[in-house]
Amino acid sequence: MRPLCLIFFFLLAAGTAMAVKAPSRPITVMQPDGRTITLYISGDEFRRRIVTADGTAVAKDESGFFRPVQERTPGNVVQLRKSSMRAAAVKSAGRAYVPTDVRVLVIPVCFADVDFSVTDPTAHFHNMLNAPGYSDNGGTGSAKDYFEANMPGYTFTFDVTAPVRLSREYSYYGENDISVPNVINYDMRLNELVQEACSLASASVSFPVYDRDGDGQADYIFFYLAGYNEAESGDDGTVWPQTYNISSEGIRVNGIRIGLFGCSSELSGSDLGIEGGEIPSGIGTFCHEFGHYLGLVDLYDTDYGNGGTSNCLWGKLSLMDEGSYNNSGRTPPYFCAIDREQAGVISYIDAETGTEVSLSPLHAGGEVLRVTTSTAGEYYLFEYRTESGWDSYIEGQGMVAYHVDRSDNIAGDITASVRWSTNLVNAYALHECADLVEAYPQASHISQVFFPGQAGIDEFSAAGSPALIAWDGTPAGLRLTEITDNGDALTLRIEEDSTEILLSPMSCHIEAWQNKALMEWRCGRPGTYTWAIAWLPEGSGTEPLRDTAYAQSYTFTGLTPNTEYICSIHHVGEHNNGDTVSLRFSTEPLSSPYPYLSLRRRYAPGDTVRLVINNITEPVASVDWYINGSLIPSDSYVFRREGSYRMEVILHYSIDGSSETLTRTLNVSDIFKEEDYE
Repeated sequence: MRPLCLIFFFLLAAGTAMAVKAPSRPITVMQPDGRTITLYISGDEFRRRIVTADGTAVAKDESGFFRPVQERTPGNVVQLRKSSMRAAAVKSAGRAYVPTDVRVLVIPVCFADVDFSVTDPTAHFHNMLNAPGYSDNGGTGSAKDYFEANMPGYTFTFDVTAPVRLSREYSYYGENDISVPNVINYDMRLNELVQEACSLASASVSFPVYDRDGDGQADYIFFYLAGYNEAESGDDGTVWPQTYNISSEGIRVNGIRIGLFGCSSELSGSDLGIEGGEIPSGIGTFCHEFGHYLGLVDLYDTDYGNGGTSNCLWGKLSLMDEGSYNNSGRTPPYFCAIDREQAGVISYIDAETGTEVSLSPLHAGGEVLRVTTSTAGEYYLFEYRTESGWDSYIEGQGMVAYHVDRSDNIAGDITASVRWSTNLVNAYALHECADLVEAYPQASHISQVFFPGQAGIDEFSAAGSPALIAWDGTPAGLRLTEITDNGDALTLRIEEDSTEILLSPMSCHIEAWQNKALMEWRCGRPGTYTWAIAWLPEGSGTEPLRDTAYAQSYTFTGLTPNTEYICSIHHVGEHNNGDTVSLRFSTEPLSSPYPYLSLRRRYAPGDTVRLVINNITEPVASVDWYINGSLIPSDSYVFRREGSYRMEVILHYSIDGSSETLTRTLNVSDIFKEEDYE
């Protein structure tokens, strides 16, 4: 078995963090006055968000009450994440190497005011991480069982030390950094926690043993913290489980530099809640955090819905989504095809037309069917999942389809490949780069994502819904038919697919001004298609003007004010055309001889401003738009963050070569969002 060489170099860069997602289940908290409140926790190590059942954002005040707070856009958090991750990817030099015999140091940590609830923490964590068939507290196996089942040929040993007690209270180390307004970034004293814990453990631990590759840095250290964690409890005086790198801090123990580490808590749930009691945590969060060391990235929506809320892998199907919480954290799911691909333990079946394929379930070491697209780095993976073994709590059975994009396709404002290197894989809902393709597109329960599933969906092709196509709309060139779940294996046939896809424009909308208009539409599937556009003034008796669009929008220019137009649009296929849709729109009349910028009074971060000038009565050779001094090459602009924006436009007139400059300053804030125009 070859060594596992990780490609996620940014994980080694100083100051880089990856974390477990907060569970989606609610907790009921008792306020200091005895009243109860139901809370939902979301976020990760970059930003923590607590809301009530009706969606109101709350935070705990100095008196211990959860009270409503003014919540602003998380856009600046997302930018912080992108900047941090990108910088790390560039700065990192070196490797991440995992031998086939993995050995990891685990240090139990208690605090001046919080002790472990178990009498023998060393034995407790040793058994949970190493004991074959571990079953205490409802367990269904140890972490060693889990990783060796998912990575054949590798052995895992987790060396647990005696517990160490830190000098300060838990809340001191768990306090959040709130230096950026309305954003909770990091547990601000994790470095101190790690340094003190390692120093205390060094009396009985030889740290050089855990530098397996001899680079002078401990490969990975895990800290089990007494008490609860912030992801499950919402208590901002506790630590959020995460994997983090502090190699730049210069912390050394026994001559070994401390860099990559992970942490989680002894207890599951919340000390703020009214239910339960002291419930020992399962192996799920440990496995998620340790998965980062093995090369796995987060597959949940890591920008908190700022790019739209992604379905990701429906939580339960991946350790790196919410699967770490399956069976209350005791039974994380098998590595999905994407996890196994990242870990380097995947076995492919390449698709060939005219063949029958049989997929065995993951618990039997099932192979993965791989279907490529015409775009390099973009492909589909198909696996067979059953509710058995580590998959006993996935709540469904059948074939799972993943649309993976690691290409140079643009996914939001960055490429798909960059999303993989910056832990933003599924952070843009309109283009998830590890997209679980639901067999039933309107699925409301995880059981409906499997083929053939309850709905008996036994075919996957370019003409169907869902469609077996690339993000640019190109059919994959083959189809999967006769998809059959036989209980112990899934069979299917691979056939050639030469279907031509003809689309119809839907939800067409036109926004018109005096001299231009914007038409937008949808076509029901992703991709880049060719659209034929035609338009003319109503009753003009002239031949229509014609043009071609490749996006799902088109801007009409050179229009006459106060005029009604007729336009049409249809999809241009390779051999045939789609249905034609006709629309009417009217341009606005001139209001004065003085040009002005057509802008709303207020904009919020995330809003798009259309760059339009009204009352142009003379021929214009060109128009230059500047926002905060930067030239804007397109006819629209998205406000990414709050603040003051100086809008400047320079009109260059054709007749006399003169120019005219118009300016306007906008205040972008999410506190107000008025829709009126000036």
